[in-house]
Amino acid sequence: MLEKDKEVSLKEKFNAYTNNIRELYMSLKGETSIVPAQTSKAVHLVAKHIFDKAIPLQALPCRKTSLNFMDEAHHIAKQQIVATIKRADHYTFASDGTSRQKRYYIEHHLILNSGGTLSIEFSEVPDDKEDTLLKKSLE
Repeated sequence: MLEKDKEVSLKEKFNAYTNNIRELYMSLKGETSIVPAQTSKAVHLVAKHIFDKAIPLQALPCRKTSLNFMDEAHHIAKQQIVATIKRADHYTFASDGTSRQKRYYIEHHLILNSGGTLSIEFSEVPDDKEDTLLKKSLE
């Protein structure tokens, strides 16, 4: 638990945000789908109402920095996928499709020989015809 009077450190040397802040913003987007433009406001409100900490919005990452954190998270995820593929003795590439309200989606994943599954992509496609799904899978 945070001490009420303890200083909250947001930045480290060279004025870069700490890894805790970077991971927090990545998690908020990835696990709760908070849009980057609202992430700092959410952090500000949680700090204020739960931890009784007044973190000025100006001290938190701006919208552009939040978007940069998302790009960084995307890059890290791709590195994890590559590292997992390199370590695997065997894996199967698979996909699954679904539709909601006349919109079509496809998801690609790897089934690892260890029994785990690694999601690679989830995207919208124009239709559910086999040539469209094959083209998207080959991309």
